[in-house]
Amino acid sequence: MNTKSDKISAKAKEFFDKIEVSGDLSCEEKDDYFYLNLRVDEPAGLIGYHGQTLEALQLILNLILTKYLGEYTKVVLDISDWRKRREETIKEMAQKTAIKAKFSGEPQILSGLKAFERRIIHMILADHPDVTTESEGEGEERVIKILPKKKD
Repeated sequence: MNTKSDKISAKAKEFFDKIEVSGDLSCEEKDDYFYLNLRVDEPAGLIGYHGQTLEALQLILNLILTKYLGEYTKVVLDISDWRKRREETIKEMAQKTAIKAKFSGEPQILSGLKAFERRIIHMILADHPDVTTESEGEGEERVIKILPKKKD
């Protein structure tokens, strides 16, 4: 176990073994993040409602790894590519909602999204020629608005 990635993989495997979850674990380092993906036969119980269980597992794993490595390390946990599929769904929703905002001329409001989902929408539409985005509200009431740009 030489690399940080190897250490993270080994500790994550130990964690999942202790909670009696088995599957194929992969670890990829990209942009100062370590992306762990655990492929399992029955992912729903590990993902939970809107990814709540997945978020909790990620938090616990991050705390364990921070203590184990002696430094904070950014680890993103995915279960059977759920986050990847969710990201594609969010990107598609952003594009469709941008078109609706453009042609209706009315702001479109998306609610019930997690911070990482709102961030995806902001990034996807950042350079859009016809719409702009803004977040509004606090906590679970936070929404993202997709606003048509004013034409001169």
